[in-house]
Amino acid sequence: MAKILYFEDNKDIRDRVKDFLSDYEHKIDAYGDPTYFLARQEKKEVSLLSYDILVTDINMPYMGGIDFVKKHISDKGLEIPVIFMSLLCNNPKIKKFGIKNYALFEKGTHLGLLEQKINEMIKKV
Repeated sequence: MAKILYFEDNKDIRDRVKDFLSDYEHKIDAYGDPTYFLARQEKKEVSLLSYDILVTDINMPYMGGIDFVKKHISDKGLEIPVIFMSLLCNNPKIKKFGIKNYALFEKGTHLGLLEQKINEMIKKV
């Protein structure tokens, strides 16, 4: 069981992924974009450090997943595993920021593979 922070702006996808992963007894906090999470973290209601893994969409309206990871994980030297979800999985910006423990997951792929990838990445830490 993992504690997962999940960012996805598409509510249908967000709800489907959250429901699927909850069936595997993962604890998931899902947000439509990182800005609401950051506001709650500023109020000390949540903490990025309490999560085992981040699963995030790459492209979102207010703050994308890559920008969030760069500013709040890699630039701060945190070692939280990250799974980037996108329709376009070849994004050169990811390697540029020195993100060490990450994976790419193509939207539309069977969610069982996402659950498997989460478990693999958590074991690496």
